[in-house]
Amino acid sequence: MFVLIFILFSFQTVFAFVEDVNEADFDTIIDQVVNAYEGFGDKKLLVSKDWKSDKLAITPRDRGDVFTLDVHGGMLREKSVTKDGFMLMICHELGHFFAGAPTYGDDALTPEERDLSIEGQSDYWSLKCFRKINKKANNMLFVKNFLEKNGKRHALKDIIPESLNLCRRVWNSHEKVALCRRGVFASHSFARTARIKRLEKYWVNITTPSDYIVEETYKFHPAAQCRFDTFVAGALCPKRQGDCTREEGFTISVRPLCWYKP
Repeated sequence: MFVLIFILFSFQTVFAFVEDVNEADFDTIIDQVVNAYEGFGDKKLLVSKDWKSDKLAITPRDRGDVFTLDVHGGMLREKSVTKDGFMLMICHELGHFFAGAPTYGDDALTPEERDLSIEGQSDYWSLKCFRKINKKANNMLFVKNFLEKNGKRHALKDIIPESLNLCRRVWNSHEKVALCRRGVFASHSFARTARIKRLEKYWVNITTPSDYIVEETYKFHPAAQCRFDTFVAGALCPKRQGDCTREEGFTISVRPLCWYKP
């Protein structure tokens, strides 16, 4: 037990991107996401907020006539989670409702979950959600401030320059490139947290994508590097709706083969 606590503490210390957060931040971020997608589908979206809860969880449920999200404050207070990372996590959970195929189908734990999008698809879609919420923000200023605060962190030494290179290949304005990079930074927070929770050995990095290839689409949580690859691909997909596919000629923005079988 002591060893596990020490390992978790060490991981959190190495990866901590400490931001001052409070209940107002918690409420604001949730409301931004929900307001962007309220009325998006054919069901009502209801959110339960519990700032005082220490659970590291955001739980989606399909209750027939409504979609519900239970959001716990412990997730935003987790040291590896940035505010943008938290926003992306909520977007991911909404993705189970709105991201489309592949869905759980016969592998669903309950009948209500049959039509929910699987984990990798929700990861990929979450960047569309993130872009939609932040498209009118001053993203160039955000990236400038982020780099001033975090630019010398070892965990970002490859991500900072490579995010610029990749985003410039897809997006044609300074503001759109900045929003793309902001999504990559949020994705790193999310994937880093997933790695910590799974006690995975290897760090996630933008220059070391997963080389694992599935024989059939994997419907549950992939490894953290695979998830990070998926987030980055989502940030690089310029389509407002739908997926960027190999059949359409897309390359760096397609769903990774570490979970998706075309």
